[in-house]
Formats: sequence, structure tokens, C-alpha cells
Amino acid sequence: MNYIEVELDDGTPARQYDDGSVRVPNGHGGWQWAKRPPYAAPIITKDTASALASRRYELARERAREGLQRAVEGGLSLQVAGAEHAWGYVIEKQTELAITPEEGRASTGAAKLVGVATGMTGGEKAVPVVAVQVNVSEAIAERYLSDDDEDIV
Repeated sequence: MNYIEVELDDGTPARQYDDGSVRVPNGHGGWQWAKRPPYAAPIITKDTASALASRRYELARERAREGLQRAVEGGLSLQVAGAEHAWGYVIEKQTELAITPEEGRASTGAAKLVGVATGMTGGEKAVPVVAVQVNVSEAIAERYLSDDDEDIV
């Protein structure tokens, strides 16, 4: 990618690239963004992560609805009033597959899809996994693991 050497208002040397981005020295022999190209994805920070994730899920749902609508309009051989009804039909058929264990992995995959679609498995609002670490001293571990019949208190 081509660039030209420029100087920022504060005197910092910079490179301005053809795509509109500007990079400045990072202090380690490389270059870092000072200005990202206009088409670049937004930078994810703790302040923007929630909004960006919500937008991503919203766009995914929107594209899924559009895909279902195209399938219905493209001659899918069922009568539905729109994408939401088509999605209902898909979940109905996946539920039938999910309760057919002889289908093996297909049954498991269908069950997962139905669980997410119905909110039964949490989907994007899943409960976080919590890990607990317990440290036991050697003396206490020995008391619990010994063959003595003494009561452990």
C-alpha cells in the first residue's frame, strides 16, 4: 500500500496511506493507527463492546429474516405469511428431528438449535460459567484422605 510522509499538527511524523488511514510510530520500530480508514470496523473497547455485540446480533437476526423471506418467495413449498412463520416452520421441523435419537448427531444439532431459538439454553444471554478454586493445606488433605476412623471436624 502506498503512503506519503506527513507531519501531524503536533510535529509527530506520520504516514498517510491511500486508503485514508494515518499511522504514527509506535515506539517499537513499527507503526500504529492514528486514524483508521473510513471503511474500517469500529475498535472494540469495554465501552463499545456491548453496543457492538447488540448490533451484530440485530444484523444477524435481520439477515436471517431476509433469508427466510427469500426462501419463501423463491418457491419453498409451504404456505407461510412471512419470515417469522417460516422460522416457526423450521423450528417445528428441527424439533421433530431433535426428538428422533436414531438420527444421531443430526438430532443433537437440531436440539441445540431449538434450545437457542426458544431461549431455553440462554443463547446470547447465556449464564457465565463460574470457576471456583479451593486450596487445601497438606495437613487437612491428609486428615480427609487418611484411613483413620476418627471423625473429621
